[in-house]
Amino acid sequence: LFIPDFREEIEQEVLAHYHKTLVKNGVENYSKDELMQDYAVGMLFGPWVVPLAVASLDLSSDYAHRIMDKLLFGKFRAALDHGAIRWLDALA
Repeated sequence: LFIPDFREEIEQEVLAHYHKTLVKNGVENYSKDELMQDYAVGMLFGPWVVPLAVASLDLSSDYAHRIMDKLLFGKFRAALDHGAIRWLDALA
């Protein structure tokens, strides 16, 4: 989900459905707050995926650069939107 407006539009509904499905299938003692915390921490890994995702692109093309820019912008914005940066401070 590297289109921030689309992510923001569906994200809460998708995460609520995911949490409901976890509970329905027997996951216990895992609150929605814990899910959101884990999701925020997971956002830190998004930017690391970008080099793998674009490794096969011809980086001499404008198209490849636009894709890479969108991916990076979307991943970093998602991490910032969820306060994932605070987890980096906790690791230091």
